[in-house]
Amino acid sequence: SLLNLKYYHYYKKMPEADRKRAIALYDGEIAYVDSEVGRLINNLTNLGMMDNTVVVITSDHGEEFKEHGRLGHGRTLYEEQTHVPLIISGHPKFPAKTHRKDLVSTCDLAPTLLDLIGLKKTDFFQGVSLFKDLSDYNRTLFAETIQFGFEKRSARQGKYKIIDIRYDNKRIFFNLENDPIEIEPISEDPTGGKLSVALKDYSADVDKGWHLKLIALHRNSFRAQATITTSGQFVNPRHYYSDLIATTLVKFYSFELSPDKKTLLFDVVVQNAVGEIIFNTNSSEDEVTFKITITGPSKNYGVFLGKDVRIPNNKAITLKQSDPRVERMPENYFKTLPGIYLRAVNSDAKTALKTNLSEGAIEHLKSLGYIE
Repeated sequence: SLLNLKYYHYYKKMPEADRKRAIALYDGEIAYVDSEVGRLINNLTNLGMMDNTVVVITSDHGEEFKEHGRLGHGRTLYEEQTHVPLIISGHPKFPAKTHRKDLVSTCDLAPTLLDLIGLKKTDFFQGVSLFKDLSDYNRTLFAETIQFGFEKRSARQGKYKIIDIRYDNKRIFFNLENDPIEIEPISEDPTGGKLSVALKDYSADVDKGWHLKLIALHRNSFRAQATITTSGQFVNPRHYYSDLIATTLVKFYSFELSPDKKTLLFDVVVQNAVGEIIFNTNSSEDEVTFKITITGPSKNYGVFLGKDVRIPNNKAITLKQSDPRVERMPENYFKTLPGIYLRAVNSDAKTALKTNLSEGAIEHLKSLGYIE
């Protein structure tokens, strides 16, 4: 596996001969898949089924080979990760030997497949059927990764792209027409704030609710046991973790929601890693009470509101999403104290958008009538 190669980390320089060998091994995997797809199509042809069959081939992600310092996938959102093939064959809407240049997303697959079999798409799909010509659509497409607890998000409008490295408080922009391999980042938003606003809007929508970030980097570790209760009911509590990968560990020994959905219990160990717990409640006005006991080898460990307000260990505290103390997260996970950081995003996306915006983003919001 590429993940086990000694050159996996971005700071490990890889000899070109080894990089070419890794690419050749990956090409071998592609060739094998190609032959298996060919075998499937041959069998369908022999059974007389190809005249009534549409073939769709795509991928969930790409693979990187040190183009931006890493091997594998899931850690970055550069084009080698997000630009994947989409092949549709066997339907008159997609004639042979044509190459469409529409900007599309994996979100478009479900409505397209439903169109292929003659069913109308339902309203809850975010994507658009590729039966339409999307070249004139003014679309913003998004991608994100949370592998190993390190969040990155990207947004794309036409030739322009933003990558938001959330755990390190960095944003970079690219003009993919002039710089398709993304080696010449632009420091300012080339869309005059529109791309930044779109990503803020998306983040405010998908992040709404409560976030507990578990941070223990630089070979640190801690254990946390918690009882969390609410005046309403918990909605969709979940956790993200990597379990044991090399020297990193986020291990949940328990994660339990009571039958009445008013109490959430968890017991977790975090070692040289980042994890996260996410949940919502029936209403953004519901009170949530946290009682967390955290233990570790250092007195620096703690439970924090937002990015820097420490609360006493094993002391209950009651909060609402609107509490300003839980608006922000540490701006750099590598430079913060180890512990659990409580953050809340209000369900009203417009409220969330009013904070921490660039001047261009604020002007764009004013032009749209969101703020005065």
